[in-house]
This record gives sequence, structure tokens and C-alpha cells, in this order.
Amino acid sequence: METRITKGHKATRLGVILAALFAPLAAMAGTQYGPSACWPTRPSIASRRRRSGSSSNERRSHLCQERSAGMSTPYAGAVQQSVRAVAAWRLACFVLAIAVVSISAVAMHASGVQRTVLVPYGLYSANGAVKVEGRPDKDGQYLALLARADIATMLNWQPKTISTQLDAFLTRLSPAAYARYNLDLRNTATQYAHLNIAEVFYLQKVEYAPPDSVVLSGELDRYTGETRSTHTPATYTFHYTQANGVYAIDRVETQQ
Repeated sequence: METRITKGHKATRLGVILAALFAPLAAMAGTQYGPSACWPTRPSIASRRRRSGSSSNERRSHLCQERSAGMSTPYAGAVQQSVRAVAAWRLACFVLAIAVVSISAVAMHASGVQRTVLVPYGLYSANGAVKVEGRPDKDGQYLALLARADIATMLNWQPKTISTQLDAFLTRLSPAAYARYNLDLRNTATQYAHLNIAEVFYLQKVEYAPPDSVVLSGELDRYTGETRSTHTPATYTFHYTQANGVYAIDRVETQQ
């Protein structure tokens, strides 16, 4: 049989031979340099979109950072000023509270040790003012007014009020005088209330006796029921002293 080689077969055989010759060279070139080293590759559309999106995001973040950097300074300053103002107000309130407490403590202490005198009704109803200096030898007029109120408390009472009257009189005594007169006055109040005795003193004369005494003269009437049982002139001398800053009765002398 005779085999004929046509032009097509010749071309095919030539291509195969050329491919066999250039295949090792292509393999060596691809291994050494890689496809990207020999031929530049164009990025795909998706990759370009991703890159454009990322670049736009970077630009936006950069703009936001610039805006925040421009606005952060005034805002931070305002916040710091507010915090400082609040701290200053707290400190001022704390200092003011300490000052108020201290002044209150000083005022309470001063009121406890300050000299105090009781004002009787006679002084309140007097036409003129009475000067009080806190010394018995200088306060004769004031002691005379005190004696008027004290003798009325001691001697003007009814059977139903004698206990209350003498209790009030006991509060005007100094500690020493209270220990001396307490029991006798309470027994007298109980006895006179049981016997239905009333008493009234008609004051006629008040005289200051330096340095610390007041002499009161008048008439003493005593009633049993509706009958006057006693009518006698009487003179009482009140001796005053200062007890806890207050003029108090230290001793009472009676002359009948």
C-alpha cells in the first residue's frame, strides 16, 4: 500500500514538531519569571470596583477624621470647663457648710455662757427703759422690779393656785436657797391648800438696799374661806445673787 502525505498532514506534523521544540523553553520561562513577570495583566472589573470602593471609604474616613479633629478641641474645652465649674461649686458649698456649722457652734457656745437676766412684767410695763449692767451694785432699779415680781409670786395665791405659785417661786431661788427653802415651802403649800387659806400682800414701798438687796414693805392679809383671819404690816428683804448669769434670790428675811 502506498501512503500519501498531503499538505494538511504536512502542516500538522510541522506544528507538532514546533510545539515539541518550544515546550521546554516555555516551561523554563514560566518557572523562572512567572506569567506576571513576562506579561502584564490587567485587573478585572470586580477588583477595580473593590479598589475604587476602598479608596472612597478611605477618603470618607479621612474627611470624618479631619472634621472630628476640627470639632474636638472646642467641645473638649467646654466639657473641661463644665467639670471645673462643678468642682468649684462643690468646693464652695463644702466650705460654706463648714463655715455655717462653725458659726452655729460658736453661737451656741456663746449663748450658753452669756449672761442672761429675766425681764419681769413691771419692767415690760415701765414707762422708761432700765439699764442693766450685770452688777448688783449698779442694777438697783432692775433688782427693785425683780423684787416686785418675786414677792407677788410668793405671797399672792389662792388655795387652788398655791402649789403652782410656790413652784414658780422656787425657780427664782439660787441653788443654795432652793436647798434651804424647798421642803418648807412645799409643806406650807400642802397645808394651806388643805385648810382653804388664801393670802394677798398689798405692796406699799420698795427700796433698794446696796449692794444686792431690796426691801419691800406693805400689809399682809390672810383669809380662811371668806373670812379674813390676819391683817398685819410686813416687811420682806430679798437678797440677790447671780446664778448662771441670772439674778436669783439667795435669801429672804421677814419682819412682821
